[in-house]
Amino acid sequence: MAVKGKTVARGARVTRRRSRGGSVVLVTVLLVVGACTSDASTSSSTSASQPSTTTGSASGSSAPSESTSSTAAQATTADQSATGPADLTAAIAAIEGKSKYESSDWGYIAIDQESGEVLASQNPDKMFDPGSTMKSYTVSAALEAYGPDHTFTTPVYKAGTVDGGTLDGNLVIVGAGDLSFGLRAEPDGSLYYENLPVIDHSYATLGQPGAVEPPGDPLGVLNQFAQQVKAAGITAVNGDVVVDDRLFTPIKWPDGLVSPIWINENLIDIEVSPGSASGQATTVDWRPQIASYTVETQATTVDANGSTALEVTEPTPGRIVVTGTIAAGQAPRLVVQEITDPSAFARTAFIEALQRAGVTVTAAPTGPNPTSLLPPTGTRAPGWPIWLPPPTEPATTS
Repeated sequence: MAVKGKTVARGARVTRRRSRGGSVVLVTVLLVVGACTSDASTSSSTSASQPSTTTGSASGSSAPSESTSSTAAQATTADQSATGPADLTAAIAAIEGKSKYESSDWGYIAIDQESGEVLASQNPDKMFDPGSTMKSYTVSAALEAYGPDHTFTTPVYKAGTVDGGTLDGNLVIVGAGDLSFGLRAEPDGSLYYENLPVIDHSYATLGQPGAVEPPGDPLGVLNQFAQQVKAAGITAVNGDVVVDDRLFTPIKWPDGLVSPIWINENLIDIEVSPGSASGQATTVDWRPQIASYTVETQATTVDANGSTALEVTEPTPGRIVVTGTIAAGQAPRLVVQEITDPSAFARTAFIEALQRAGVTVTAAPTGPNPTSLLPPTGTRAPGWPIWLPPPTEPATTS
């Protein structure tokens, strides 16, 4: 960790996750599945991945791939390209043969990681356009490197001394890359997600109806941390709150910003409700609500047969404005705005959580994250105690 000090709160996330109806299991077979379409009008609905162990021509031509397994039965799909155990390739072919995929091409390859043996394949040398199937590499690499039972902790340190319940110094929360942070945790240990026709809030920018917020409380973990700080005997912070966000540089993706610490997946969720009739005002509700952001609506209600088209902008930092139209009688429409400074946002949210828990902080809750108060990476500020576990079981996110 870049910051050392007395731990007063801690949160964790386990990398092993169960989907609804099954478990994520680390296996020694690398499987890459892709589908791409030749119809430009539907290309956005399918994705593909080019196997990293093969090469292909730009024209997309392919040659059948032979399995090196001496025991694998050979099976053939309609395009005569699949090799591998008959039951496996037949099951995959049944999916590929559905009418909704008639304009699509498919490719996959399964390789035993230890022996390098090709267990099954279809069009392994054909070029595909990488899409979300690339996530298989990321997840597989993380599972192999850390194991399914590894936890990532998000600690909070005190940098200073406590006298009579007052910390004369700073609280430091260390972003450790927990990309759930309690938002999607369900009682059985799985992570919540949505599939069509319901749309996850991370895709609410698509302008389609049906987007919903994850059920978790986006500020729940910070509230737990604040309660632990109070339980550790700190009732006032005569200093500042700092987010150590130096684990990695935030990464900007088309789907959003990934950062060492993020609240509500770096999104402001905004529900826009129409008035009861055309011409009436619209209303908005949003989460998480913290002091550094305000949301206002300039959207108008149109006739029930009118079109709904909403736009979200941030004309000045922290001021979000919703414009456009929403049809009368529609259910509230979810739109989102990306949080541009995750560390400053998390700092404000944590200070407000501390205040709710009865811990006062002398520093202003809004403003930039004061990283200048952090010691150099890999060092310990003079006078900081070495890391010690908290006196009670830390709260965890799962």
